[in-house]
Amino acid sequence: MAGIKSTFVVGARAKVKIDGKTLAFATNVNYTVDVAHIPVEVLGSYEVIAYEPVGYRVNGTMTVVRYTANGNTTRVDEATNDGNSVFKMGTAANAARAPAAFNPGNLLLSETFEVEVYDRRDGIKSNDGQKFVTIQDARFERRSGGLNAKGLLEEQYSFNGILMHDDAATVSKSGPSA
Repeated sequence: MAGIKSTFVVGARAKVKIDGKTLAFATNVNYTVDVAHIPVEVLGSYEVIAYEPVGYRVNGTMTVVRYTANGNTTRVDEATNDGNSVFKMGTAANAARAPAAFNPGNLLLSETFEVEVYDRRDGIKSNDGQKFVTIQDARFERRSGGLNAKGLLEEQYSFNGILMHDDAATVSKSGPSA
């Protein structure tokens, strides 16, 4: 099997972007799509006759190894040299979108953003690699961090989104505004 390259997506090659900006050292990304169903019951029958969908929800978490403004990031693709705080997420054109979720003074100004996950495989010519997950219209809802004597500072972020696409399919919105 020597010389054969894996096509599996592995964490060591994963690259996470928030609104087009790479998060350095994203160590963990989890996402879930929940489709809620309700039972349909009729009079005179004890059993449920069907389950019908009533909601579609996307949520997820990510863990980022945090570095400060004094960090040397010359070996991290697209990482900024002034730290990777949540307040640095997003591009210059939409810098307030993601971080406003954690600033009470700007909370009502917060907007949605995209979470994109890439696989940086060898042989892919683009800088990003192959995008395999996009979470559309996301908003942060929780931020936490942890540090211990023998470890690195890691920050965890929880988010909700409207739709999740993967490399096999692009999903569409439902309802009148679709």
